[in-house]
Amino acid sequence: GLDMDRLIQELSQLEAAHRRKAGKSGSQLLISRDGSTFVLKTVSDVEMRHLRQMLLAYRRHMEAHPNSLVCRIYGCFTFRNCMGSRLHAVLMDCISHPRSSLLFDIKSEFNDGGFSRQYPLGLSLLAPFDLQAWEADYEFLTKVGVTDYSILLSLWQADGINGKTGEPCLSVCDRRDIENVNARNLLYARIGIIDFLVPFDRLKRTESALKRTFMHPWNSNERVTITSPQKYAARQKEFLLAHILPQLRQQRHDNTEPLQNTSAHT
Repeated sequence: GLDMDRLIQELSQLEAAHRRKAGKSGSQLLISRDGSTFVLKTVSDVEMRHLRQMLLAYRRHMEAHPNSLVCRIYGCFTFRNCMGSRLHAVLMDCISHPRSSLLFDIKSEFNDGGFSRQYPLGLSLLAPFDLQAWEADYEFLTKVGVTDYSILLSLWQADGINGKTGEPCLSVCDRRDIENVNARNLLYARIGIIDFLVPFDRLKRTESALKRTFMHPWNSNERVTITSPQKYAARQKEFLLAHILPQLRQQRHDNTEPLQNTSAHT
């Protein structure tokens, strides 16, 4: 759970001079000094309005699925300066880790932050994974009508084959090393879904149409990042199953395989 004392202590030590830009969005990020407690990120008026609209659904989803990969939001705030200008900010969990050697911001196979080059066969899970919560995450994101979110994958070297971090994470390895897992190739991973506040509104529909028409007219369905919430969720799920954690495909198949009818027939 959230350690409020630690959160308040880290907030009190924040310095605005340490903020940095968050990719192409133009948002600003402030990360806690310990590099793992929280992130404070500025968001647009549209994102803040959509967050408030989906807040009840978000809370119900997170309560129903404690192992959800959707990033945890601790609070949303609006500040006004002396001129009346507003600044919106969201306080949320930090998916990255201070020891991370690799950090991937993944949207789809055409925008995977270099993951496929680093791990062409994907990763192998060495610990249980809550597939039901993961499936529910994408149902939730589709239901609230958002798009353009990312999978943030943080990887760092483990201390040993039985090492513990004290924080929630997964044990993984490169699939190329699965036959010989040892302390040298064992990795810890944190994975989460971030930036899920962008609604598929008129602006995003227009952006999607323009990119399909002028930028990727021959492969529009695959290469255009912005698409409907249903297609976006399906495409990102498929990329995770095919390229990031391929063994989940078999686990998913096993969970959905119908039971054989063993009753006697007369």
